[in-house]
Amino acid sequence: TSGVHVTLRDVRERQAEDHLVLSPNVLSRPVVESSVFPTLSYVGGPGEIAYFAQLGEYFRAHGLEMPIVHPRCSVTLVERKIRKVLDKFELSLEFLQKPFHEVASEVAREGVPQEVGQAIQGFRESVAKCAEELGQAVNSIDPTLNAGATQVRSQAFSALEELERKILQAIKRENQIELNQLEKAQLHLYPDGKPAERVQNPFYFLTRYGGAFLDELYNSFEVSI
Repeated sequence: TSGVHVTLRDVRERQAEDHLVLSPNVLSRPVVESSVFPTLSYVGGPGEIAYFAQLGEYFRAHGLEMPIVHPRCSVTLVERKIRKVLDKFELSLEFLQKPFHEVASEVAREGVPQEVGQAIQGFRESVAKCAEELGQAVNSIDPTLNAGATQVRSQAFSALEELERKILQAIKRENQIELNQLEKAQLHLYPDGKPAERVQNPFYFLTRYGGAFLDELYNSFEVSI
């Protein structure tokens, strides 16, 4: 990025002057580590494991055996107040991984009264059927009129979609308090859209629940060798 071009000879001379001037990048680092400290197994997260999936030939090219890669333990801590919110909406943790506007829309759809949903579906089916019959009828007069029937159907569907959107907005307004609770739960479990274990400081839980928290956490892990 600096615009300076160097040759392999330049690199070797610079390295001979100071062997600390060069460092491995994210792909070559596991190979360098294994050459310095022979590694039987490597415990890593999803990103690190993805890198290892590309390094088989690289290890072999350097005469090294690639270590056994084992995924690290992953945990999501769900406090009681958060669990109450999830149970209230009968939602799973995975459901909250979506952007909140999608979560809110799906929850609102679940809140649409059954008779409203049936009426919307019935209207949609009736429009489709009538538009098809109309197209067939006008086709005998002028085949080009069939496009007009299709346009009428599209306009009716567009108007229906707009009505559905307004229905969902009304349900969201009526359930704003509950949706706020759900949004707070999502922020707790997936701050900035990331798993809480990668963002939250564990000292929050240690301060709140004491040393017994670590024992319970350890006992919750299932480690197989």
